[in-house]
Amino acid sequence: MLGKPVLGGQVYDSLRALDYLGSRPDVGGGVVLVGDGPHGVIALYAAALDNRVRSVALLRTVTDYRSLPVADRYTQPFGIYAYGLLRDFDLPELASVVGPRPVLLLDPATPLGEPAGAAARDLYSGLPNLACRRPAIRTTYRSWRRGSAARTHGEPLNHGCSWYRLPP
Repeated sequence: MLGKPVLGGQVYDSLRALDYLGSRPDVGGGVVLVGDGPHGVIALYAAALDNRVRSVALLRTVTDYRSLPVADRYTQPFGIYAYGLLRDFDLPELASVVGPRPVLLLDPATPLGEPAGAAARDLYSGLPNLACRRPAIRTTYRSWRRGSAARTHGEPLNHGCSWYRLPP
C-alpha cells in the first residue's frame, strides 16, 4: 500500500465486504451503508461506486473537503483525504453521483466535528436524493437499527461502517 492513499484502501475493503454480503444466500436485495464520523466519507465513496448500495446514511460526517484547508483547526483524520481530489470534485458532488438512491445526512459536521447546521443544507441544497437532519442521533440511529432494517452482522464490518439489509 506504500504510495497509495489510505482512503482508497478503505473504500476497496468496503467494496469487498459488499462482495461478501452478495455471496451469502441469506442476504438479498440492496444494502444500506451507515458511516459514523469519518467513516461516512468511506460509505459515501462505496455507495457512489457500487449500485448494490440501496442508500447511505452519514452520521456526524464532515460536509465537504473545501472547508478543511481553510479551517484554523480540524479534528478529521488524515485517512479521509486523497491528494488532488478537490481539483475534480467535493463531497456534495460525490453525493450527487449516488442519486437517485437516497443519501441521509444526520447531524453533519464542521471540520472541528461541531454541528454544521445551515451550512450543510446550503452545500447540498440542489440534490433531490438528499435529506439533511439534526435529530436526537442516538434515539434515531437505535430505532432505525431495530425497526426498519434487519442487521446482517453482529458488529460493524469495515472501518466503522455498519451494513444492513433492507426488508423486501
